[in-house]
Amino acid sequence: MPAERPYDLIIVGAGPAGVGAAVQAALYGARTLVIEKGCVGGRLDLARRVDNFPWADEDTKRDGRHLCRRFKKWLVQTGVPTVNGTVERVAYSRGCFTLFCGENREYHASAVIVATGVEPEPWRVRGSVGAGDRVCRDWRMVPRKRGTAVAVIGGGETAFDQACVLAERGHEVSVLIRGERPRAYPGLVAEAIRLGVVIVTKAAITSVRRDGRKILLRAADGRSFECDHVLPAIGHRPRLPVLDRSARLKTGHGLWLAGDVREPVCRQAAIAFGDGVRSAMLAWADITG
Repeated sequence: MPAERPYDLIIVGAGPAGVGAAVQAALYGARTLVIEKGCVGGRLDLARRVDNFPWADEDTKRDGRHLCRRFKKWLVQTGVPTVNGTVERVAYSRGCFTLFCGENREYHASAVIVATGVEPEPWRVRGSVGAGDRVCRDWRMVPRKRGTAVAVIGGGETAFDQACVLAERGHEVSVLIRGERPRAYPGLVAEAIRLGVVIVTKAAITSVRRDGRKILLRAADGRSFECDHVLPAIGHRPRLPVLDRSARLKTGHGLWLAGDVREPVCRQAAIAFGDGVRSAMLAWADITG
């Protein structure tokens, strides 16, 4: 056991799940710490609209960035301290978790909630590495120049949400879908069409090639598409620190995964927030016996 007093609870991540956990932990009076490597709200900062979160009033701005600001304010109001850092590894020994961060920093706790969210699935298409910075992780990487042609790869809500943002910025946007129809909800697809986004179905991209200032995409059926930048939005995978076997064995009895990092399908801010609250309740019950 470390000489210094461990926290009751450490929450890794300050997205919706992490903030929900912090709010609940503060109600219990638990000695809590939040560790976040980026901004409060996580990838929610990219969202154009969040229509299924319980907003306080009808006039509230509903973009993800505004919700991130509200989460940050809420987190500050809890009084739970937050430190900036990346948790690289979690271990467990003799009744205490140790969280290893960069620069030889360590934190210790009786319980841990990992709410680190997700990261984009890598786009493993022939030639994608050679395309360099013309392959963008999200809409913020696309240069803000009107008329730039952007091909968004994917048919889910993330793809269509980012396509709408790019269209509103004045880009010429196409959404290339592998299947026969979009997977995003109909209202979002209709909004994209209204903004001038071109939707192309049965376009399974198999290769990409950079030709001067242009990007050439080739589909499995032989069709080709030309653009200035390509934005793959083909899904997400959990973003986890290394969990030692000693820590993994404590899952559900000292260690909890919360929010998108454990939810394979229903990844929404409202669900993640509630799951964070749930995890903090279970953690406190475990701590207090």
